[in-house]
Amino acid sequence: MARGFVGWLAVVVLAIVAPFAASAQPLPPPAATPAPPASDDPVSRAAALRDEARPQEAEALLRPVAEARPDDPRVLAALAEAVADQDRSEEAARLYERVVRILPEDEAARTRLAVLLTYAGRLDDALARYRELLAARPADPTLNLAVAEVLLDLDRGPESIPHFEAYLAAVPGDADVLRHLYHVHLWAGHKDRALAVLDRLAERLDADMLAELGGRYEELGHGREAMATWERVLAANPKNLAALKALGRLNEWADDPEEALDHYERYLESAPGDREVLERAATLSLWLGLGRAARGYVRRMGVPGEVYKDLRLDAAFAEPGPAGSEVGVHYDWRTNNQDFSHHRAGPTGAFGIGRRMSLGALYRFHRLSGPDTAGADRLVLGHEGGVFAESLLPAAVGLDGGVSVTGYDTGWTSVNGYLQLGRAFGPVSLELRGERRDLLSTVGDVRREVVANGAILRLYTEPWWRLFASAALEYHRYSDANDRIASEATVGIIALDRPRIEAAYVWSLEHFTDTAPGRSYFNPSQYHAHGALARIRHVATTWFRWDADVRLWHAVRDETLMLTYGAGVAFRIAWRHLLRAGFHRTDTLVGTTSSLYNENLLSAGYVFEF
Repeated sequence: MARGFVGWLAVVVLAIVAPFAASAQPLPPPAATPAPPASDDPVSRAAALRDEARPQEAEALLRPVAEARPDDPRVLAALAEAVADQDRSEEAARLYERVVRILPEDEAARTRLAVLLTYAGRLDDALARYRELLAARPADPTLNLAVAEVLLDLDRGPESIPHFEAYLAAVPGDADVLRHLYHVHLWAGHKDRALAVLDRLAERLDADMLAELGGRYEELGHGREAMATWERVLAANPKNLAALKALGRLNEWADDPEEALDHYERYLESAPGDREVLERAATLSLWLGLGRAARGYVRRMGVPGEVYKDLRLDAAFAEPGPAGSEVGVHYDWRTNNQDFSHHRAGPTGAFGIGRRMSLGALYRFHRLSGPDTAGADRLVLGHEGGVFAESLLPAAVGLDGGVSVTGYDTGWTSVNGYLQLGRAFGPVSLELRGERRDLLSTVGDVRREVVANGAILRLYTEPWWRLFASAALEYHRYSDANDRIASEATVGIIALDRPRIEAAYVWSLEHFTDTAPGRSYFNPSQYHAHGALARIRHVATTWFRWDADVRLWHAVRDETLMLTYGAGVAFRIAWRHLLRAGFHRTDTLVGTTSSLYNENLLSAGYVFEF
């Protein structure tokens, strides 16, 4: 403990001895020796010189007097003060020891002696003097504080605690003493008691102590208390970086990734180069499905090679999510086993609004060809335009929706729309979608202006170990009097994480109710299929990903065996550009089927993120 630590204390203690130490009121002489008039009194003249900051002259005046009157306590005390004014504490203390021998009951002289002994570095002697005084007045706050400070200077911190507490019982709001007591408890290893002292300090809205309190709460695992304390710091200063970073960390602990990410983002506004926080922000963005945002953070980290390799690979090809902006162009081509062909192509743009929402617009050109219900080949062209919005609401709820209008050259103008909600509940992700869409299973659907209105519920979970499962339930009401109920369930295992290899078994069940017979493009009865599925997805580098899958499935009603297989590639260039392409096909290996299925599916696209 630094010796200077007690300097401020001496000023406090002087309040006790002011009548004695002040130059205007020296100690009274013995009763047998009346004081001379002030103009002839050397003690009074010396006090006047000290008031004028002339302690050397005061000493020169008093020296011969003290030699002539060696037992006069007033003269000895006045000389001691003149010497003390010249920072000669040891000599002043020896003079006061003579005063105390002459006047052993004089409390002011004994207290002044203890102070001077402290200044002189004779801490054991000072402690003994203070304890003598304290024995007579055990509740005196100033004496308790003096004893505590001397004990600290002697590196006897634990012994000082009861004296600090006695002082605070009389002066509970002294922030300086509370700080000292807090540190004493820390040095003594009393973490819980130190925390209690910090609580008392925090009541005074001291920003530094609040920050210290928040850190100590966190260190001891008291997360809720730490969060409340850091919130108080942030309320006083909304840009306090320590509070923003701590609250990000604590909200992660509290399993609130959205709130954690919000604090990290606010932190990065003022400290954009903090790689630790960038890494946490990128990780949380991935967890929340904000792929574009995650790529932005990884790009700012600027750490190529093996550093954060897994994070970089995960971010490179993650789904974009609602945060950020992009423009792109997309194309897909689909056929089925009834010679239907559908080409669709056009641009899309999405623009970030705030941190958790994007608004977008799209255009699609449609070219549909194939036989209608009468078997005649038809060609239908269409133009579609629409708008959409994607957002991440509080409680990590995803809300997406859109509406579009499609005009066909048959004269039909159709309005489509969808609304989708999604949220993760621990290891379970749920998604609910309501939609209105053109059926587009055959050209006949367009010519008959068939619209599907329905709802879809999907679930995905990785409950434990390396298992996963998914389920879906759909209901659609078609405008031509058909009802469709479909369900699918998948149970599988994740054989490897990098590359991700999955093996699963899939069951699906469909049921159509057709109140208008003759629709050959609908299956009029129950349709059941099941089979094995294997797929691999490999992010080879931050700029290249490939995937492949194969499914062998049995269509129970038709007693057919079918094989679906496909592959895709994607290229990420400079983190902002994405090129992708994929192809899937279904072949009937054994038997024939009257049911609809996608025979070919080709897709490609380019996206630029900014």
